[in-house]
Amino acid sequence: MKYQISLCAAAARPKYWDRFYASLSKNTVSHEVIFVGPNPPLHTMPDNFKYIRSNVKPAQAYEIAIRNATGELIGPTADDADYNHPQSKCPNALDIIWNVYEFSQREFNDKKTILSQRSIEDYGIENQAITWDKHRFFFGDLNSPLMAPLGFMNREFYHQLGGYDKNFICGQHVNDMVMRVNEAGGRVKRVPQSVVYMHHQECHGKHYIFSTGLEHDRQFLESCWVMKSNIVDNKRLRPVEPFIDHNITTINQGPSGMWRD
Repeated sequence: MKYQISLCAAAARPKYWDRFYASLSKNTVSHEVIFVGPNPPLHTMPDNFKYIRSNVKPAQAYEIAIRNATGELIGPTADDADYNHPQSKCPNALDIIWNVYEFSQREFNDKKTILSQRSIEDYGIENQAITWDKHRFFFGDLNSPLMAPLGFMNREFYHQLGGYDKNFICGQHVNDMVMRVNEAGGRVKRVPQSVVYMHHQECHGKHYIFSTGLEHDRQFLESCWVMKSNIVDNKRLRPVEPFIDHNITTINQGPSGMWRD
């Protein structure tokens, strides 16, 4: 079966997967969930939930998930995401994204735009941190390019661009894809009506680091896009090195990294 939306993630915490899945129940758009990681579900999941067991690094796990997706739109996500949290007041976040996408197809035949959800991110402080506006190439620098950590894009266009670069370990591969979309004539469009809540504090604690590869990834990202004097180029300074299918679920391609909670 082909779906309208595929939510794809590197995921290692099955105790949160029931909540993640249940939070999608108010949406009418057809959707699937594809999680890739070292720990299987705690019980049998519904048919539109696909789990692929793999110990490869998170960036490669995301690539595996997307290569197994059938949705017209793909959306990177995480297993601490909640698509129907009381604070977000948005039970149909996927429907909103799909309606915006469908309009853009009908009116403009636009397959190059990344649709960015608004994120509410709980870092355990008194007022929940809403960092959506700060997601820039240089975090918080409004003069640097807009990023889309939880952005939906056309799956065919993603593959036309070659998918994620194998030199990333975690996280920053998404920012690199945004820059490559910009380079190819696309853009990021904010969709503030579509809201996702992130349970960072509950799932990670206050000192959350996605993986041991974060520092490496940031350095590699900047080597691809940043010229002297911190000027962000609109042309990638390095060639893209895609993942290959051979042994993709069993052997790390490019630099390796470790999973962390």
